[in-house]
Amino acid sequence: METVDELEQKLESHKLTISLVFLVSIQEVVLSHKNEELLNKLLPPNDSRFHGKATCYANTRDAILNKINSWIEKHATDSHTPTDTPSSRLFWLYGVAGCGKSTIAASVCHIQYSRLVGSFFCKRDQDERRDAVRLFWAIAYYLARTNATYGKRLLEVLRQDDTLIDKDIETQVDRILIAPLAESDCNESTPPAFIVIDALDECTNSRTVAIHLARVLKVTSCIHFLITSRDQPDIRKALYSE
Repeated sequence: METVDELEQKLESHKLTISLVFLVSIQEVVLSHKNEELLNKLLPPNDSRFHGKATCYANTRDAILNKINSWIEKHATDSHTPTDTPSSRLFWLYGVAGCGKSTIAASVCHIQYSRLVGSFFCKRDQDERRDAVRLFWAIAYYLARTNATYGKRLLEVLRQDDTLIDKDIETQVDRILIAPLAESDCNESTPPAFIVIDALDECTNSRTVAIHLARVLKVTSCIHFLITSRDQPDIRKALYSE
């Protein structure tokens, strides 16, 4: 049988352990809150996702929807094959204005909701949805919440340079996407990140945006883009610049 002194020592030991655990929990909460504040500097879009957007009527656009869904499902289970190339990680849906590209994009978002990292629906008459920089901020924000290694690298970058988000678009893409992605894990255990970008041609400097999207595809095999736009030669050339 334990003595009173021994019991008191055990109790003090348990108190110390509980205090340390509580302290660690508080530190984790504080750190998590600070990380959220840093990520929120990227101004994640509130209304550029697909929610509330019209989708295809039942039994319409089945051929193209099946083709896109098959592409997503194939890469969701087999995204790191030796034959995987940047262009294979891109599905570009193009057509004239008003042909239903956005409706198809919204339908894919609904069907593939569980596999999507995020989406960005560009719109030329809304500043926050035509801004090229905001589009790349959104991509970085989405990825940081799903890829732990990338998220850690991105947070380090955001901590080091408070003025980064005021730099030119190339500098920002290099710092918040290209460099962190090059150092991030991407293997069989890493689920592919599918991102839908609708109406790319309605984004300011769409050719420049397409160039940087192609660069992102080249640096990692973890990201897959479904992009819709009008069939503009400069966008085509930029996206397929391998």
